Amino acid sequence: MPSTNLVSEDELDAMGAEALRADDPQPILAELLDIIEQGRLADPASEGYALELAAEISQWQGDLDTALELTERALAGAQQPAEQQGYPRALRAEILVQLGREVEGMSELDALRPLLATDPSAVDYLRDTLEACDRAELAEQWLTEAMRVVLARFQDGDRTDAEDGEASADPAVLVALARQRHDLRRELDLEPDELDEVAEELADESEDAEDTGDVDEPELYGLDSLDGDEFTLVYWPRQEFDQLTKEWPELATVTGPSWDDHRMWTERALAAYAEQGVRHLHLVAGSAADVLAFVAERDAGDDDLELVDEYGELLADQGGGTRWPPEREDDCWCGSATRYESCCLLRSRVE
Repeated sequence: MPSTNLVSEDELDAMGAEALRADDPQPILAELLDIIEQGRLADPASEGYALELAAEISQWQGDLDTALELTERALAGAQQPAEQQGYPRALRAEILVQLGREVEGMSELDALRPLLATDPSAVDYLRDTLEACDRAELAEQWLTEAMRVVLARFQDGDRTDAEDGEASADPAVLVALARQRHDLRRELDLEPDELDEVAEELADESEDAEDTGDVDEPELYGLDSLDGDEFTLVYWPRQEFDQLTKEWPELATVTGPSWDDHRMWTERALAAYAEQGVRHLHLVAGSAADVLAFVAERDAGDDDLELVDEYGELLADQGGGTRWPPEREDDCWCGSATRYESCCLLRSRVE
């Protein structure tokens, strides 16, 4: 008899993490599809996310036709405008390229390219997608051009929305572009240029600000649950991070200005606890909807960031989560579907 239990986004995250670790994720995929088809999602608005997750699992298994079908279902049922569907569109483009439909896939990515100058999360997933499509050099070119556009906005003094509708200069976008471009150019073994110098200056400014206390240190959620050998840290998966920082921009000083920063800070925090002798470390995924509801129930303002810490402690106290660190050859804990040693382990060591 089919289950009637409703499934939350937290449980979807857990299923995705389990699929990453599983030798055979097919049973998890089958369960996920049953949840979707039976209408067992606690929040019907999360159907697109569930379909994206199912598409990613199918992609990992090499079933690209099914992955494409699921991604197109996610896009067809999306309630947000096309410009806010960047990640599933990038996923669809990647699958098209893998299917040999390169013209279609690259056309879709080219349509998403303007997001590089306006959306810090797009800087992350478009770089990842282009690299997955064996186009690292093109990714470097796009990041370079986008960084020049954003720098020009700052030089023009445009830090607010322009009356003519052009995008404003966003510091978080500049930081994300500088970091991703600098990292990619080193992977490509390219000689440093003037934009690499800008990236290094931004990194130095960030370190100086932290030293003077001008920028909040990243929150280490779950401090009250620390008990000798055990510690659980809350992190925000990509979709949750994007939703949370969009609806609560002030939180970027705590989570990081981009998802790339967030997972780097999380990895470094866990490494710091390990150095302190904590042997049993775990990660548990936070939910944007849940923490926003948690804060709303307390009638708090946008500056009450300590409530996010309270939510994190509450979630950490529930136990469970994903063990850290993964094996070096295993998929990374962040959900990127990249090996840990090439993802957050490497990212956390970049100065």
